[in-house]
Amino acid sequence: GTSFPGAVGELSSNSDNLVNLIVENYESISSTILPILKTVPEGIKVDHVANCPDGSANKDGGCDSVPILGSASFKFTVTAEQCLENPDQVVIEFTGFGQVILDISTLCQCECGSFSDKEGSSEICNGNGEFQCGVCVCDDQHSGEFCECQNADKGDVDQCRYGNTTIECNSAGHCVCGKCFCSGEIFGKYCECDVSDCKKGSNGLVCSGTGTCECEEGVGAECKCEEGWSGKDCSCTTDTSSCMFNGKICDGAGVCECGKCKCNSSNIEGKYCQKCNFCNRCDLYKNCTVCVAGTRTINPKDPDECESCNIAYNVTAYTETPDNINQDNVKICGFESDDNCQYEWHYIPGPEDQTRNLLFVNLNVDCDTSINILWVIIGVILAVVVLGIFIICLWKCITTYKKEKSTDCDSALIPLL
Repeated sequence: GTSFPGAVGELSSNSDNLVNLIVENYESISSTILPILKTVPEGIKVDHVANCPDGSANKDGGCDSVPILGSASFKFTVTAEQCLENPDQVVIEFTGFGQVILDISTLCQCECGSFSDKEGSSEICNGNGEFQCGVCVCDDQHSGEFCECQNADKGDVDQCRYGNTTIECNSAGHCVCGKCFCSGEIFGKYCECDVSDCKKGSNGLVCSGTGTCECEEGVGAECKCEEGWSGKDCSCTTDTSSCMFNGKICDGAGVCECGKCKCNSSNIEGKYCQKCNFCNRCDLYKNCTVCVAGTRTINPKDPDECESCNIAYNVTAYTETPDNINQDNVKICGFESDDNCQYEWHYIPGPEDQTRNLLFVNLNVDCDTSINILWVIIGVILAVVVLGIFIICLWKCITTYKKEKSTDCDSALIPLL
């Protein structure tokens, strides 16, 4: 009969959970696929690898928690370690799914010495060789499994050998007319790559279903991702829309990897790297604060800046301090503009379910309109200096004029003497 894995459950005192125990253990058994070697002849070795829906590969094991309509694949390798005198069977039983029977026999030697065993110019060998002991032995001008290739110097066979090796098709296929035909999931120009070397995603698909398994010479099999995907298993999206915060990738404090933010510093945290324990980001909101407060003394060359404030940040303007900014995580900022106006604002790192920080702008802008005594004193001094220079220049001009006038009169009296 069929054997099942052991199942243990605790029965309540009144046995009212008996049905539930039976159902739970049945579901556990029915979702498990486990191959059991029932019959293996002496001298035969059987190994297997279980490829499960969760992407795991279990050597000589099974698969648990296989969902309804789910599937698992098993790769068996049967090795004859000695010759069998007679044909025999390997019986493999899958728990709850029945049996698989393999008929095996070994061909350890052939009696091919007699002439009668040879078929010259055989049709099987395309007339280009002898059919001996079940295989074609080609003449000097041909090669291939059925002597179908014209290859007097065996050059086509060399095309199936990688580098300086003498092994054709990496012993994982056969060479036909200079081209390797690989076995099973082996592929590549020289059958040097295996599909199992390409990573599977969490969905159990090779390259996550968003890439192809390709063979690169000298490297092996690896996933080549489709546009918009990256990673060894092509499971990482290159789309950064899920990392946007305050209109920037990861709030400008991190990088977007696989659709998630990776912050630049251990001081920065949060889903969008929007929380910084020891950062001062007051300057980040300065221009927007001035816009909201109703003046344009800062950065006047950017006419689109004010319009973008409400897009980049969740802005609240106030004249009376709101209750929700009296919190521990509130950052208080302020500065004095060139026109002696005092601005004040607060910001709070946005919640995880939002993509913008909270910005609170105080509309009570205090602009100093009083007269600055220092500038008055400086102005008076400058005025006195300028006035003094002017008086000196005027006096100089008058004295020079009088002197020149006196000289002209003295010149006119000389002829009368």
